[in-house]
Amino acid sequence: VHLSFPFFQYSELEERKAEMDKIENLDSKIAQEMENLRQREKQMKQELETFKDMEGLRSKMDQSKKTLSLRREELKVRLAALNAENDAVLIKLNNGKRKVANGDSAVAIEQLENKMRHYEQNIFHLQEYIQSKEAEGDYSLVLDEASSLVAEINDMLVSSYQQL
Repeated sequence: VHLSFPFFQYSELEERKAEMDKIENLDSKIAQEMENLRQREKQMKQELETFKDMEGLRSKMDQSKKTLSLRREELKVRLAALNAENDAVLIKLNNGKRKVANGDSAVAIEQLENKMRHYEQNIFHLQEYIQSKEAEGDYSLVLDEASSLVAEINDMLVSSYQQL
């Protein structure tokens, strides 16, 4: 019974130390929160000073509205000018495309492209024909089999002559 008493004292001491650490952490958190609240209060007081002058705020807002309205109108005019310029460029581009498509060079190029397609098809068919004829005339397997049979017969003849 006497041995367990210091153990209880030690464990109780550890518990109390842990509680003390928690309290200290809470104190630091409370201090930090108080500082944050002071900063927020200071900021709100500054904002209140700004909002006290309602006439000044209204005049700033009216001035901003006028400035933005003028800027908007300028941008609308600029947009209309850019759209008109864009339309003119597109018309020129389409006219140029039509001239190129209807020109003699375009017709000649198209005819040459058609000729090339025809040649490509002919070349493909000829390659297929050549490959099929090569496969028909490939007697290398027959030659290899005949050579192995001749070698086998030759070995048999040599062994029968040796036995005699």
